[in-house]
Order: sequence, then structure tokens, then C-alpha cells
Amino acid sequence: MNGAPVKSLDPNLLLEASRVMNAAGPEYANATRLVSDWAVQNLAKADPPTRAAILGDAAALRLRTPGHYDDALEKLQEIDSPNCPDGDGRLHVLRALANGQKYTALKRKNETAQKPEDKTPETALIQLRQKIREDLAVAFQRDKTAKRDNEGYWKPRTTEKGDVAEDDLRQVYVDDADFKDLVDSPD
Repeated sequence: MNGAPVKSLDPNLLLEASRVMNAAGPEYANATRLVSDWAVQNLAKADPPTRAAILGDAAALRLRTPGHYDDALEKLQEIDSPNCPDGDGRLHVLRALANGQKYTALKRKNETAQKPEDKTPETALIQLRQKIREDLAVAFQRDKTAKRDNEGYWKPRTTEKGDVAEDDLRQVYVDDADFKDLVDSPD
């Protein structure tokens, strides 16, 4: 290298490149994440809708890796701000999924904790379930198909191989009657 500064890249181009690689299949997962990360690094140049799309895609990629829900939640902090519009509720669904993964992890931690001080207080779990319901209520209001399109996250379904597919909200569905009412009520 000649020491010249690296020119920032077009976030729109990076967003599309990441989506193309993602659609190409799992063998491109590392490249998809790398390009998505470049897009995040170039957010300052993105218009608000592109910024929201980049952050949503980056969060979705992180949710594919177990235990990365906090990183996804960090990407979704700006939902519904002028810089990160969410007209169709997609970002709210992603935040609900991230919080669903977090809820499940905290529940599992509580089941294996040896000492009471190592457990997450029940009030924190209740607040987390409430945040999930609030995000889904917004998404369902903004996109009338969101409930039907995402029900696999709380109702068990299997892949072609017989594995349980992504079930990020399954534990919340089992534990929370208000959540169950929200997602099972007719549209």
C-alpha cells in the first residue's frame, strides 16, 4: 500500500452486495458479514432508509450466531428516530427476536445457577417480555402480515433436516400469557 487513505465506500452498494451474498447461501456467510460490517462503518454517508436497512441486516446477521443478541440490540437502538425509520416494523421484529434470544439465555442461566445472586431477577424477565410484546405490537400494527409471516419464531417448526428452525420467541410464548394472546389473536 502507498499509505493513501482508504476511500469510504458507498453504503447503498455495500447493502446490496451484502444482500446478494446472503441470498447466495451459507457458504458466503463470512463474506456477507464482512460486507455488512463495511456498510455499518459507512453509515454516516447513508440516507435514513438505507441506514435503517443496513442496521436491520447487520442485526439479523448477528442473530444467526448464538449469544450475539446484545450486539444485535446495540445495532437497533435508533429505531424510529429520524436517522432510522421503521415504517414496516421490520426493525421492531428484529429487536423482539434479539430480546427473545436474550430472554431464553437468561432463563437457561437461571436454571443452572448455583447461587441465588447469579440468577436474573424475575422482574427483569417480566420487563423483557413486556419489551418484546411492545415491539411486536408496533410491527403488527405497521404490517398486517407480520404476525403470520413471523409465527415460526414462537410456534415450533422444523427444517427439511428435521431440526427445529429459528424459535427465538418460543420460550416467551410458553411463559407469557399476554404474549400468547397478542400473537394468537385474530388480525
